[in-house]
Amino acid sequence: MEQERSLEYRFVLSPADFSGVYSRARSESRLGALRRLFYCFLVGIPLVLVTNYLDGSGALAGVAGVVGMMTIVTGIMINLGPILARRVEVAHFEPEPTMIRMDVAGISKRAADTEIHIGWKSVSRVTLTEFGIGFVTQEGGWFIPMSAFGSESDLKAEYDRIVSFMVSLQAGPETEHSVPRTLH
Repeated sequence: MEQERSLEYRFVLSPADFSGVYSRARSESRLGALRRLFYCFLVGIPLVLVTNYLDGSGALAGVAGVVGMMTIVTGIMINLGPILARRVEVAHFEPEPTMIRMDVAGISKRAADTEIHIGWKSVSRVTLTEFGIGFVTQEGGWFIPMSAFGSESDLKAEYDRIVSFMVSLQAGPETEHSVPRTLH
């Protein structure tokens, strides 16, 4: 069996490809902020309440009370923004033909008026989500949307093909291949 020299994916990238990604990212950010705020309250409230049981004039009671209040206030200040953030719409742009190509030297992305090539050392992670296949790079990230594939099974098959291609090239032990979410 002859090894493939390159993989190439052609698709038309549109704002609709990003709407689910943005929605999911906002939901995850909001849930993470709520979780962190809960932990701040979980630590801060008992510290504030324990001051009632300690000697009210002692330094230990004062320190516990101040640390508890600082934990609560800091948790609110840091996490309130993501919790109350408005829904951000995906910037509108004209759908554009895009090609992502992987070869021995690295990965390249070509759109209507630009072409970018990066080496495999710049790719830190390849992920599979219900929205498509993502490449996390040092410069940001690239994305092959679900619309580039015929079905969910084709998406999974192409992800496996990309991972095996990268492994066969010895893309580097530092490149992580992960499936962060199960597909719905």
